[in-house]
Amino acid sequence: MFFSCLDQLFLFKLYNLPINSDVIILIIFLLPNQFCFISCYVCCDFNAYVFCRLSCSLLDMLNLAEELTKKIMKKQENLAETEKQLEIDRISNLPWDVLDTILVRLPLRDAARTSILSSKWRYKWTNLSQFILDDKCIPSSISDKASRWIEIRKIIDQVQSNHNGPIEKFKLAAYCCPNYSDLEQWIRFLTEKGIKELIIREFSVIKHFKLPDSVFCGPKLSHLELYGCILRLPSSFKGFDCLKILQLNHVFIISDTLEHLIRNCPVLEKLTLLNLHHLACVRIYNPNLKYVKIDSAFEDICLGHSLLLASVDIRMLPMNGGITRQHPEQGKVCTLIRVFGYLHGINRLSLSNQFLEVCSSLFFF
Repeated sequence: MFFSCLDQLFLFKLYNLPINSDVIILIIFLLPNQFCFISCYVCCDFNAYVFCRLSCSLLDMLNLAEELTKKIMKKQENLAETEKQLEIDRISNLPWDVLDTILVRLPLRDAARTSILSSKWRYKWTNLSQFILDDKCIPSSISDKASRWIEIRKIIDQVQSNHNGPIEKFKLAAYCCPNYSDLEQWIRFLTEKGIKELIIREFSVIKHFKLPDSVFCGPKLSHLELYGCILRLPSSFKGFDCLKILQLNHVFIISDTLEHLIRNCPVLEKLTLLNLHHLACVRIYNPNLKYVKIDSAFEDICLGHSLLLASVDIRMLPMNGGITRQHPEQGKVCTLIRVFGYLHGINRLSLSNQFLEVCSSLFFF
């Protein structure tokens, strides 16, 4: 009945039939010779509308079928090319400096988890340029301080075994009880890697370990924070040419060593001294210092030739349970003058009651 209406325009719709381009071509070839497939609009659900008209040659129909076949083949080629591109692991093929920039922004524990991605990624995290070991690196179920250090030691061992290239920053800020021989060995490893920022924050206990001499041979150090160590300068110490930030906390250091250290940091800008042990006099001579904070027990202080100081915070703790009332160094002017006499560009000054009390008792000598 359909093919008997040869002088009319036919429109037919195929409902709920999953039609693709191959099926459409098949329909064309099943039509009588005098029919021509004019156009096809395929919806997202694959329903199709097909319009047919009379008086078209079989040659026109075959040409159109050939054109449709070429389009299908082109589409399949494009699809194959897309799938091939998706198979390429573009992230793994990024330059290492780009990957390092990405991974160092993750917590170290998350960076270490990338080792399960593939064999290529197994040791990538151990080659980072920065390592921050804090409480996030330790499972929360581990509360024993010695066991927590064992977890940190596992990370350190992995890095030492597989790391290639420089390490620019290391920060240890985890509540644990470290094995100090492990820590000393690790610090030596870091100095060999050209460390620039070495930050060791508070532990659960203070045992005063010997700081390796190799630390003072690191010419690239720009940021140094030490906690709970014994600081003695080796005879070969020539200074830290790049050091801008120095913080000592619960460090055993004598006055002469501290003075020599500060003098030989020509670009030092920020100095923080907290709870220092065995410190009699604080003598600070550095022309580039801008910030000084002292929260420690000491007997005397002098800020000399520090003309750029903009912020000074001094809190003098009692020595041996009481306020120190010693006389200043022989031949020196009173403490107040040796503190305020060099504060020409000061913007912020904070002095504790204990310090002012000692200064008042030493005003006349």
